Amino acid sequence: MPNPCYPPIANFQVLQDSSVCQGDSMLVSFSFDGPYFGVYGFTVSSVTGGNQTYNIGDPYVYKLPADCYEPVVISIFDNNHPNITVWDTIGPICCPCMLNRTYDLSTCQDATFDVELTINELHGSCLDNELILILGNDTLEYNDTLGLLQVLDISSPDSLLYFRLLSANMQDTIIYLDTLQNPCFQPNVIPCQITQFNVTSDSSICQGGFMTLGFNFNATNFGAGGYNISSSTGYSQNFMSSDTMLVELFAECDGAVSFTIKDLQDTLCTLTDTFGVICCPCVPVFNVTTSGCDNDRFDMNIDVNILNGSCIEYPWQLFINSQLTNFQIVNNDYVVYNIQSADSLLFYTLCSQVPDLLECFSDTLVNPCYQSPPPPTPCSISNFTITADTTACHGEVMDVLFDFTATSFGAQGYTLTDNKGVQQTFAVNDSRTLTIFPDCVHQYIFTITDNVDSLCTANATVGNICCPCTADFTFNQGPCTDGTSTAIITTDSIEGSCVNYDWSLFVNSLPYTLNNQTTGWSVNNIQSTDSLLVYDLCSLVPGFTDCYQVTTLNPCFVSTVGTEGFENFDKIRYQVLDNGMLILDNQRCFPLSLQFTI
Repeated sequence: MPNPCYPPIANFQVLQDSSVCQGDSMLVSFSFDGPYFGVYGFTVSSVTGGNQTYNIGDPYVYKLPADCYEPVVISIFDNNHPNITVWDTIGPICCPCMLNRTYDLSTCQDATFDVELTINELHGSCLDNELILILGNDTLEYNDTLGLLQVLDISSPDSLLYFRLLSANMQDTIIYLDTLQNPCFQPNVIPCQITQFNVTSDSSICQGGFMTLGFNFNATNFGAGGYNISSSTGYSQNFMSSDTMLVELFAECDGAVSFTIKDLQDTLCTLTDTFGVICCPCVPVFNVTTSGCDNDRFDMNIDVNILNGSCIEYPWQLFINSQLTNFQIVNNDYVVYNIQSADSLLFYTLCSQVPDLLECFSDTLVNPCYQSPPPPTPCSISNFTITADTTACHGEVMDVLFDFTATSFGAQGYTLTDNKGVQQTFAVNDSRTLTIFPDCVHQYIFTITDNVDSLCTANATVGNICCPCTADFTFNQGPCTDGTSTAIITTDSIEGSCVNYDWSLFVNSLPYTLNNQTTGWSVNNIQSTDSLLVYDLCSLVPGFTDCYQVTTLNPCFVSTVGTEGFENFDKIRYQVLDNGMLILDNQRCFPLSLQFTI
């Protein structure tokens, strides 16, 4: 809890923005915090405003003279404890100057006249301060008698007189501007007139940061007493008609510049020409340095040594590795702080933004924070395996699984191939499954290869890969021709690797050659004296040594029987037709079925 014997005060503020002017004084409000402060009154004090006493609940408004000169230090203290004091500073305190004025010009005598300026009802910060009276560009000396300002023997060739009235303490702020007729003006029979005025330049006429400009004009009754050339940058110089028409200005590269030509005897005889940006081509030498690396960051300093031109006045843009980069100007150097980059070299470009002088200067900078990366780990593959599972068969194809262990491998993918023509590309996160047509006869050689490093490869050799065969076999027994017959064996509803099996055929225990056809095999030159033909079709695939047997009538079998009742035949012959029917001397006897399912 605060000690009431030592009342604290905090946050004392004087608020000038809510001020009110009364004559030559300003009322400013103030505020503070302090639960026990000022219980028995408090005082606000300053050098210019003196002491003003308040009680809690009074309007917190302090009155200050509006003198416009210096900032004002304002303090506040408790009346019972004056040693408890805080301060705030505001200002300068300045109120608008308000006055009534009347000009009285005498008649012209010997080309001069007098002016009397009557001032009354003076208010604001101009009160009790010196007033300044200016005619054209000349400050007039005057006598002040109780608000009457008197100026004697004024001479001016102009038809109009421009009087400016200022207050000495208003920081050169014009209070009033008045225009009066010149009683001594004598117009020429042919008035002064300028019909043409041009300023031209050649940017090659530059010395250091200065540019020499030429000008020309056409005028009537002009310049007998000389003339003046001035610019919007503050340049001003008087010329005589015989002078060289050249001006030299500092090339600031800062916006268009206008020039005004004016007769010295008739200042109303004037003409203005607008020139472009005054800027000289920049011829610099850059000295670029960097700080040491600190927490992976460094600073860059560009010291510009100007050999010629307006370099220092240019607005510049800085690009580092094509990125627009902010910089600060420190003692005419361009400084970039806290640069961070993983590149070993930084390419910087400094470009001007001056219209028609778009120049750029570029160079390469070594990054002091760059650290060479460690050499890459070479790509390697180990434990490359292939696993075939007959339960993973689908029709005539099989999914084989592969796996491997590798280092620095497959970042851009890898490719798996086999010696049968299969080739497939994978990403490192893809499922490690390859679909192939099993070859039940020859072994497989699989190769895995990194897509980027073709020397990073490994092989895996696998024996016969085969799917179980499930098929319908149909035997079509051919007729007997010259003691031999043929047979056509077809396979239907193929499942598994039947078409890739090697098969053997025995007929009545004798081997026969199977001739490949589109849908199966053909068997030629079957010769037997037996009445029946026993076909044995056997797989030669290791692990799938299944055999399938079918028995048919031998179409070439000849049987000798009794000849009773057959006057024209002494033998009975039969043969099997394509549709499986047995015929006896062209007489149909019974059907013969030759189809079986494995």
